[in-house]
Amino acid sequence: MSDVGDTSIRTIVSEFERESLWALLYASASAPETRERWYSLAFLINAALREHAPTNGTEATAADLRRLLDAVEDWDPSIRFMEDFTPKDPRDNARIRLGDNTVRIFPGSIERPIADVDRALMLARALDETLASKLGFGISDLTALVLEHVDNEIATLATAWPVATENRTEIVTESEILRAIDAMRAHAGDAPSTAAQASALEWITTSIDQVDFDPHHPQSLFGHAMRVVDADGTTRWMPLSIIPDAFGFAIGELAELVADEDGVAEEFSRTVASEVRQKLWKFGRTIIGAAETVDGPPVVTGGNYVQWIIAPSPQRALLVQIVSSIGTEFGGFGEVDPAALQARSVSVSQDGRVKVPLARDGVSLPPSVEIVPLMIVATAHHVMVPSSPGMMSMTLDDLAWISATADAELDLYNFCRDLSRSDLPRYFGFETINTWEMWRANGKSLFSGGLAPSMMMLDPHAGDAEWDRSVQLSSVEVGLAALQLPGLREMAAAEFEPGSPAHVMSWPRIDGNATEGNVRVSRAGFFERGIPCGWDIYVGSYPVAIPTSSSLWPDGDKGILLHKLAGAIAFGVGQVENEWQLALDGRDIAGYVFITGEADENQCETPFTVVQHRTTAGPVGSIHEYEVIVDFEKILEVGDGHPAVLREHMAALMEQILLMSDVEPAAAQRVRTAWEVAPPTLTFDVASARTKRYGLALPVTKDLAFTATAERLVSERVRAAGVAVGQYRGRELDRDILARATLEILLTRLSEFDRDDITRWGMIQLERVAEHRAQELANISRSARDLDVAWNPVARYAEKIAEFLNLRRGNEILVEQALRATPSGNKPIDRIAWAELLAFADVYLNATTRSENIHHQVNPLAIDISESYVISEVEDLEPSEEQHRVRYDLDATAFNEAVANSRMRSDDLEATAVSQARRDDVDAAMLMGYGATPLDIYTVLFALAQWPLDDEDADAVETTLDEALAHLVDLTLLGKEDGGGARLRAALGILISTADDLGADHWKPWHSRTRKRRLLAQPLPLLSNGRLMIAPHYLVAVLGVYRGYLEQGLLPWSQPQPPAGVETALGKFRDAKNKAFEEDVAKEMKDHGWTVITNVKETKPERLGLASLQTEIDVVAGKAGESTIWLLEAKDPATVHATPELRRSLDTFLLDAAKPSYESQLARKHEDLAPYAAAVAGALNLPTRSQDDPYVVRTRFVTRNPVPAAFVPGKFRFSVLETLVAEIADE
Repeated sequence: MSDVGDTSIRTIVSEFERESLWALLYASASAPETRERWYSLAFLINAALREHAPTNGTEATAADLRRLLDAVEDWDPSIRFMEDFTPKDPRDNARIRLGDNTVRIFPGSIERPIADVDRALMLARALDETLASKLGFGISDLTALVLEHVDNEIATLATAWPVATENRTEIVTESEILRAIDAMRAHAGDAPSTAAQASALEWITTSIDQVDFDPHHPQSLFGHAMRVVDADGTTRWMPLSIIPDAFGFAIGELAELVADEDGVAEEFSRTVASEVRQKLWKFGRTIIGAAETVDGPPVVTGGNYVQWIIAPSPQRALLVQIVSSIGTEFGGFGEVDPAALQARSVSVSQDGRVKVPLARDGVSLPPSVEIVPLMIVATAHHVMVPSSPGMMSMTLDDLAWISATADAELDLYNFCRDLSRSDLPRYFGFETINTWEMWRANGKSLFSGGLAPSMMMLDPHAGDAEWDRSVQLSSVEVGLAALQLPGLREMAAAEFEPGSPAHVMSWPRIDGNATEGNVRVSRAGFFERGIPCGWDIYVGSYPVAIPTSSSLWPDGDKGILLHKLAGAIAFGVGQVENEWQLALDGRDIAGYVFITGEADENQCETPFTVVQHRTTAGPVGSIHEYEVIVDFEKILEVGDGHPAVLREHMAALMEQILLMSDVEPAAAQRVRTAWEVAPPTLTFDVASARTKRYGLALPVTKDLAFTATAERLVSERVRAAGVAVGQYRGRELDRDILARATLEILLTRLSEFDRDDITRWGMIQLERVAEHRAQELANISRSARDLDVAWNPVARYAEKIAEFLNLRRGNEILVEQALRATPSGNKPIDRIAWAELLAFADVYLNATTRSENIHHQVNPLAIDISESYVISEVEDLEPSEEQHRVRYDLDATAFNEAVANSRMRSDDLEATAVSQARRDDVDAAMLMGYGATPLDIYTVLFALAQWPLDDEDADAVETTLDEALAHLVDLTLLGKEDGGGARLRAALGILISTADDLGADHWKPWHSRTRKRRLLAQPLPLLSNGRLMIAPHYLVAVLGVYRGYLEQGLLPWSQPQPPAGVETALGKFRDAKNKAFEEDVAKEMKDHGWTVITNVKETKPERLGLASLQTEIDVVAGKAGESTIWLLEAKDPATVHATPELRRSLDTFLLDAAKPSYESQLARKHEDLAPYAAAVAGALNLPTRSQDDPYVVRTRFVTRNPVPAAFVPGKFRFSVLETLVAEIADE
């Protein structure tokens, strides 16, 4: 940088008295408001250290900062352009673990100071013994020295830092300067706590004439100098903004000092290999490598081999190669590719397998395995690693971040797979953390459009996420340290939201103990992840940790209950936080650790018993550890459906624990009393099992990475079809191109597999989806009923309904299409293959559903195709092209949440039953038309759901038609009746899906109710061998569907049309049901003190004191003391699900056509009554009101369930019966 101004930097600093200038610079280069100018301040710091103090200098004040910074810019304007990065705010309380304690860290000008510390501690494990023998100190000594200094400095300076505002002032205050002076004075009295730290302090203390100030250095402007002797011989700690950069650089320098010592490179490589394995547990249950030694993983320094293999399925493998070099010079592998990359493209050996070299020997993989290579680079420095074609590369720092933030086991595999594909656009993202964050934010895809850009520049500062996460989890880090549990860097996962317990989880290390015979070594070189160690933690002044998983726990429901107990206790402590803190204030108690387990038979008299108490000394007080055993029989006996009783027992447990830790009895009693009046935190209901097997494995779920791949392939086809960029408002694009393209791709993928394999897999998945849906929805309902939850149960219930609906329909599409297309491939199906198929089914369903949405205009929607051929659904702001067609604007979120709320509370509602005569009519018509009554269908579904399963059976099983009938005859009363066998056979026939029937049907999976030929209506698919598939939990779900429709007077299908007799009987049933609902509305009003007149025919207007009526009135209600007379229109339409049904429902309520809409009909009724409110009041025998406050007629729709028309603008308001009285009271 050259002189371009009249005044040099060294000249201007010479104007000021040295100590006041240093105080100003120290405060400014440590201040949050000036952090965008820390780079400029470094030039001033360098000049101040190199210049001798003037004899008669002017005292520097805060007002001089602007002039000093201007001088830097005048000297070289390009310096200002280097300050295009805003460091993180040091006012953030970012704390990390250091030994037994935590320290607050400073951001500096680097983006990942936490990664620098983690790397330093890893290096310390490998190098400290050698460093200590050579220098008298190690990396751990230097790390403790520097981080404790920074922590102390922040504690002093932060008291004067101003509150953050949106607009930074780029000034420093006099208060901040005074605090800086206090900090500098304290430096003189600082004494390292150990001789090793004293040696480390001496090493980082450098004379300024030995410091090579390099403004262009990628890591540190001042090298490793964190403490400097200036030109006048005064020793000074550098300002805080300098230290993080210098610390990271210093660690690398230290490591390089011993890089060539005997055994150091090997030990470093072994440490790195161990660390990589620890981070890989997030992504695989089994890791394959060379057989372990007593020292840890075997390594070959400089060798070209694969260190670890993760096989997420038998058909896929992630090959992880590691390059470990203490310095930043990597030798490479000469003219050959890395072994992991070679394995991807090498031809198979003579035995037909792919050889993969390991540190010792090697393994062979089948040629059909899809190989994804990954290179991990580990050095002592903060470096960036470019990827090479076909192979993703990242640093160990990046892997640690990915492991900490991934939310799915396949994330690393899919990330590396996506970033190593041959058609990937060129991109530049500096560190891999930037690429990862972009990939996650973009739906787990770097790019999913149909036209790849020539170059992508990624956000270079996504590494800030590491700092943000540390800030979010700082209180958790403090709690872990207080309880002496492993710190966050040892955790595989950590979650925390204020007001709720923290959740952390880790896998124990197995280094040096991973030889054969270890329970986590299935055979030589095959390492098992095992059971994690998880904790729920109340985060507060006195934290409490309770395990959420343990290898010592029982399996099944007992283990699940122990898991729930952890959250219940942690959340419960949070509810009595004030009493908890008051009870423990002033005592030498850091917090509590509970170890939970199962009680032996007859061991306990109460559900919870403390059997052991141990106290250990911690850094901030004593840690009390209690073993709490649970008597499951007693807890089921007293707690089934009684959360208040469970709360009392938990309150007693907490009081006992406090008394055992010598808390005053009165204080312990206050905690117990507060707990007993707080909302319960644990609830469960013991339900009778409707199937023989429960507690099924989780279903395969949607993976965004596979969805992004499917969307990209569709976009590429759309582009190839010549579709232009722009917005499309008609339905033709989706119907003729998008839907066709997605179906073609889906069929291509399905053709790789066998029809029966797809059917078997799909039915097993549907079985698991059904069970987990029922469990999760029941848990949410129970929590909303019994607990005071911190989350919105209605929103979560709606979210889960949508999530499981999407998952169920995706699996049904795959089974239905397999039966239709009868593919005959031989590729085996595994969980990943199924997840990929689900993605294509999901994209197909989305395309067709989107077409329906745009066609029916329930919302104003259009399709947008961007310049990159990214296809999305957008709001259509243009006027409708169909002038005669109303376009609605349905509030879908509010509607879905209202439906969810209704379903959650459905058991609480009482309704007038439809007469038995009408039910008998339906039974007779169904028996005549289909050979079976509704009850016969229910009986078959329920009985088959009770199918006996042996331990070796899959979750969905095969059987013959004869075996199924024999089971039905044996298990049901109907089977013992005359003609019962024929009715069972007929009902069973209704429920069977065949390839011929589905193949002949006009298949529209987006039409839910209209289709009889769909798995949800015919849940027993027929395999090619003539055997039926039975999925018990899915049959229970289908039973609910049949009952839901038939109880509304409908069949679960409308095409083909039912026999005329069935349609007539069902129509009469619907009419009776609506009349019964009118009675329910009238009764609800009467029960709350309203006088009611109902069912007023237009021929009887005198019942309301009127001369005439245009149409029939359902309910009129009034109450003495109320000025409002309510005209209530009772409607009980069938619930709607698919988009066409939503549109029809909206039109019925709101659109006049051949028949006036419900809204228009109600408006006529309002016109009849509104002018004659006093007359109607007289008919209701209400007292006369004054002319100043007369009676007023108000009008409202009342429905049993939420209807779409309630969530679009209209003339009248809507209420569901459950909330009617409360809502009219609010008006």
